[in-house]
Amino acid sequence: MNKKRLLLLSVFLVSVFVPVLVADVIYYYQGQITVGNVAPPMYFAIQPNGNAKIGNNSNVPSYINAQPSSGGSGFTAQVNITNATYNYYFNFMGLAVSKTGYIYI
Repeated sequence: MNKKRLLLLSVFLVSVFVPVLVADVIYYYQGQITVGNVAPPMYFAIQPNGNAKIGNNSNVPSYINAQPSSGGSGFTAQVNITNATYNYYFNFMGLAVSKTGYIYI
């Protein structure tokens, strides 16, 4: 009975550790890849109301000033809020497409 347990235990240990020990041999691949920077397919762009002013007076600051970040992956918007009951900003920043392709959602 003791020899059966010893044999069963050794078969079990061999079946557990052999795949781990030879995994580097079995799954060893060698290759070469080339990586390069490409432009993103979409980027943020200023729209007509991105730097909107009230009236044509050049002394009046813009009530919204929007700028895309470098690389086009984000944007910052500075909004000057006045004494108003509400503020409505539209069409100040948009996504522009620079390459054809598909968007999967």
